[in-house]
Amino acid sequence: MAEVELLARKQLALGRMLELTDLMLGGAKEQRWESISELQNLRDRLIHDFFAEETVVDEVRIAESIEYIIESDKQLATLVREERNLLQQQIQKMNKGKSAVKAYATE
Repeated sequence: MAEVELLARKQLALGRMLELTDLMLGGAKEQRWESISELQNLRDRLIHDFFAEETVVDEVRIAESIEYIIESDKQLATLVREERNLLQQQIQKMNKGKSAVKAYATE
């Protein structure tokens, strides 16, 4: 009976890891950046706990899930880079505007 419970718990954890991955990617697509870090921390703990114990879930399912998480993280990293670049451009524009105002004010 304990093995059945362990299997059920592992399957639930694996499903939750995938759900958190989807929430992270969805948050990035909707530019809800503040939630991503918290979701990632939750997912990281689940991943750590999942592999800290004996793995009883089908190895193919685990491999597919890991691949999905890696691909989603690549997409997430791309979205983060794009947002960072956009913010850098906005900061540069603000600095140019500030410099122009300062130059105009000193004339």
